[in-house]
Amino acid sequence: MTSRTSELLRRVQESEGAPTLIVRAEQRGGAARGELELVTSRGERLPPRRVVARTCTEVTAALALALVLAMEEGALKSAPKEPPPEPPLEPVADSAPALPIVRSPSPPSPSPPRRPDKAAGPPRRTVTSMGAHVVVVEVQGLALGASLFSELRPPFLEGRLALRIEGAVWQRSVSREAGQADLSWLVMRARLCFTQTLGLSLALCGVGEGGAFSSSATHALNPVSFTGPWVGAGAVMSAGFRPLPRLGIEIEAGILVPFTRDDVILRPNNVLYSTPAVVTWLAAGPILHFD
Repeated sequence: MTSRTSELLRRVQESEGAPTLIVRAEQRGGAARGELELVTSRGERLPPRRVVARTCTEVTAALALALVLAMEEGALKSAPKEPPPEPPLEPVADSAPALPIVRSPSPPSPSPPRRPDKAAGPPRRTVTSMGAHVVVVEVQGLALGASLFSELRPPFLEGRLALRIEGAVWQRSVSREAGQADLSWLVMRARLCFTQTLGLSLALCGVGEGGAFSSSATHALNPVSFTGPWVGAGAVMSAGFRPLPRLGIEIEAGILVPFTRDDVILRPNNVLYSTPAVVTWLAAGPILHFD
């Protein structure tokens, strides 16, 4: 087998070193068996090649072919030489400019949680309320009365504006030497208020009212009765609080300038009553809120 591959073995020996060939062949019965084992110049043992044929000549030819194929595939080549180690880096001279230090930008700090906007709540709606007052009026003496009212707060301006419609009646008696008269006022009052809540609900209102003034002097020598118009305007300051969610208590003080002036005179010239220049009052009572 070496004669068949002598030229190829010579070239391998010149380039890679002499390999070791281990060849086994035997004839058993009607078949010949052969085995080729290669050991490279580096001492590496390659997997054996086994062949079965009819004669030893055929086995030898087959093993020679296997040897040729192994050498052509590079099985006998030596491992590539390792590259020489790289020389160590020389220290940089002090005069060399320093390389700039590149810092990666720090991640942005998380923004604090946004507080909910007060105006982002549910939309306001119109709020209504109603109530009653006991009234004490100063009209050249004290008159007692009562009033009923209804109030409406539209949603704009954060519900600080209020419109109130009120009906009131108050009475007093006048007694003089010439006789006695019963006086009464029946009025409708409208007010526009600006409210502010600071623990208490405070309101400053402008007031306009109109109605009727009546007098009846029946206990006199010369009885007389009179009914005339009553018109005036003024201002009110009120304060309220809620002991319960829907029930509140309100106290108010007001001042009114009458635009009409009436006198109650008994003949021949006895003045029982004259309309004052300014009318004041105090009132208090419960109020129901429907919000």
